[in-house]
Amino acid sequence: MHSQRQIDFEESRNNTRTSTPDVTHSGNIKKSSETAFLTELFQRLNDNNIHYCVLRNYESLPYSLNGSDLDLLIPKSELTTTWKIIQHSAKECGGKCINKYRVEAVITSFLGYYDNKWWGAHIDIFPSLEHRGIPYYNADKVIHSAKKHQNILVATDGHAHITAFIKEILANGKSRKDYKDEASRAYEKDSSLYHEILIRYFGLFVAKRWRDHLIKGNQSVPNLKRLCYEARFALICRALFRQPVNFFSKKIQLIYRRYIRLFCPPGAILAILGTDGSGKSTIIEGIRPPLESALHTKLNYEHMRPNLLPSIARLFGRQTKEGPVTNPHGSKSSGFFGSFLRLSYYSLDYVLGYWLKVYPAKVKRPCLYVFDRYFYDFITDPARSRISLPKWLIKLFAVLIPAPDLILCLGADPAVIHARKPELPLIEVERQMSELKKFCDSSPRAVWIDTAQSVEKSVNQALESITNHMAARYE
Repeated sequence: MHSQRQIDFEESRNNTRTSTPDVTHSGNIKKSSETAFLTELFQRLNDNNIHYCVLRNYESLPYSLNGSDLDLLIPKSELTTTWKIIQHSAKECGGKCINKYRVEAVITSFLGYYDNKWWGAHIDIFPSLEHRGIPYYNADKVIHSAKKHQNILVATDGHAHITAFIKEILANGKSRKDYKDEASRAYEKDSSLYHEILIRYFGLFVAKRWRDHLIKGNQSVPNLKRLCYEARFALICRALFRQPVNFFSKKIQLIYRRYIRLFCPPGAILAILGTDGSGKSTIIEGIRPPLESALHTKLNYEHMRPNLLPSIARLFGRQTKEGPVTNPHGSKSSGFFGSFLRLSYYSLDYVLGYWLKVYPAKVKRPCLYVFDRYFYDFITDPARSRISLPKWLIKLFAVLIPAPDLILCLGADPAVIHARKPELPLIEVERQMSELKKFCDSSPRAVWIDTAQSVEKSVNQALESITNHMAARYE
């Protein structure tokens, strides 16, 4: 069996293989670090005779994921071997695993630097086709009937469309995109094959319900929400009565995996600190594309705080100005009592915002919350927030604030920063840079990014720090 076979990666690498192509699927010349990783990965899967297939969105492979993720279906017995191959392929292309957790699939994210370019890839590895631990489709049949595309094994259109539709209904009770239309066309081409599979997993009654929804022109059918409940109930009943021990074992495993994620959430918080002109917006825009590719989701962006609570200005019905602040120290401080109330209110937003908004998102999926500034700005630049309090008191509040997983402190020569944005006097920029450097040196979660160098080098340094920090959780 493949799970018992030792893989000689170096021998696999020395096998005759096609060179990394520099063309897109449309024939246009395009060098891509993502292409190098994908080509390496599928070459190794083929060389080691792994039984796999790509479930959907394969048209641009192996040149690009085209903004999508990679869904790999493999036998359970080959899960460990496949994971080693993916890890090794990523390493060969300068990549590291920055996220990994298990639900029905093994959800993984990779970020890497290869050929002077950053790449990101999100890969879901399915050892079966299950809903909450209960199989809903014949995974072996999907793998064994796979076809070839660019020397890559992919699921037939029929199996791909049918399984995508069933998965959507079971998970959400509705069909997004054009899943239903594609599944209907596939079902009508070979209805006997798919009906037989559906009977096996859902029973005759619910299989007929699926058929009614998938046959065009049949209007007298229950809505998709009702079909969702009927299908889930059928799966549970059949699994419970056929294999009760296995049913409860799977449920315990799922509960345990969700429990682990409460304490080891796949998401992370990144705070970016720096004075005006230090390059925060530039760095955020630079790190965004590869990170969104790796996590297969947009970055969650917040300014200063979680913003669960409205700003004090909005709380009292005053309008706030949109856009960049041109005079950050233009407003007078609120005095001791007012400053204390202001700091208390915003501290409450950090605590409640973390537990009610940020933390649930971190547990649910591999997301990245990016904060442009954070609570520590009250220490380095309190005048911006109209706070006039002793530093020791602000630091006392900081003990209550959930700390980011990683803090990037952006800095350069104060004269360079002042030349970029002269809103503050040079002496104030120098003071803030000194405070920020002290904070960075004293915090084990902080990394100094020199933004006096080129934008490309600064972004590379930031992405390298993010990659190393997130990868350390799985090494």
